[in-house]
Amino acid sequence: MKQAFVIFIILIGLLNAAFAQTTAELLGYAADDRVLIINADDFGMCHAENVATINLLSSNRITSATIMVPCSWFPESAEFCRKNPQSDVGVHLTLTAEWGDYKWGSVASAAQIPSLLTAEGYFPDNELWVELYAQPEQVELELRAQIEKALQFGVIPTHIDNHMASVYGLILGKHFLEIIYELSAEYGLPFRLPRDLSPPFDQLLPEVRKNALKAFAAQKVEQGFALPDFLISGEHGSTYEETFDMYCDMLTNLMPGVTELYIHAAVESDEIKAITNAWRARDWDYRIFKSDEMHAFIDSLGIQLVGWRDLQQLQAEQIGSAVEPIEKHPAPDQFELVQNFPNPFNAATTIEFTLQTPSEIKLAIYNALGSEVTVLLEGFRDQGQYEISWNAEDCASGVYVARLIAPSMVISRKMLLIR
Repeated sequence: MKQAFVIFIILIGLLNAAFAQTTAELLGYAADDRVLIINADDFGMCHAENVATINLLSSNRITSATIMVPCSWFPESAEFCRKNPQSDVGVHLTLTAEWGDYKWGSVASAAQIPSLLTAEGYFPDNELWVELYAQPEQVELELRAQIEKALQFGVIPTHIDNHMASVYGLILGKHFLEIIYELSAEYGLPFRLPRDLSPPFDQLLPEVRKNALKAFAAQKVEQGFALPDFLISGEHGSTYEETFDMYCDMLTNLMPGVTELYIHAAVESDEIKAITNAWRARDWDYRIFKSDEMHAFIDSLGIQLVGWRDLQQLQAEQIGSAVEPIEKHPAPDQFELVQNFPNPFNAATTIEFTLQTPSEIKLAIYNALGSEVTVLLEGFRDQGQYEISWNAEDCASGVYVARLIAPSMVISRKMLLIR
């Protein structure tokens, strides 16, 4: 008993040391500033979600969104991302498919990940299945495949999070967070794990599970990963007006630090009504955060809005290691973009690519905000291997993206410039 008490005291000390500064302070805000990320989950799940999310992102009513790569409407959401690289869009890592008559399966081959799929070939409809049956190596293979597919479709993700909280081990304690943070480090994508469990999450978990999650979060902060300070989700009343007031109460009571509020936005349509009986809540989320009244209210509280790109840049600066995706798998007989070398680099780096067939191409460099920095090569090129150097002497430290664009495909590689 005494030994356990000593370990507990040491753990509390580590937590206090790790959390001496909030993430908001690490981003340069004052200790009492309240900073908010508004993220729309389930981007790409259906057309109604896409219409709402694209509208909210385009009008700067939300600050980020996350895409469900396995879903049938993913290509439409990816097209928006290609055309709007300045938008903060991440990957909503998915291992469950909860709706009764609308299902989706894996990105990886079903033969490679049998423990993740039902007999019908779909993801299960609940998180308990994932904890009971999912094999870690198959979880990693599938989640990696989802990130890779997003990259192949030209999405430059800023973060990752998880559909239905299936990787956190909230039910039995069997989590997949080590896999998540391996992917986070490898791809340079911060993950949705709050440094502090706020209501209602802290009330839903047994004490031992809360302590384990807090200790894990403290470890990741110490390692340099960027975590939001708090995570909240809206509750819905019986009317639009009641739900609006509930969101206002929640925002009024925000704590200092970075809080992520995740919502589910969809326009009212026959499609969303056929998918879920909870369609009104999604329509209300869309209408509430589209409204001038809500954003005037947020402004009146002095809340600062940020996106996940800010946390991505913070993580890149703190970890100080290469943000280097694994080798891409472009379609056969088309083309390949090799990871730049060296990476990280100080001033100059070399980029190689291969064309299996003659093609019109563009090789360009983008900064972390999605703005084009320079075009290294553009025009028609014959089949063959190409090598080109990029001198970044006039560029600031940070994450950059080399993007190879052709009529049939877009491939991106992240690079880290360190001065």
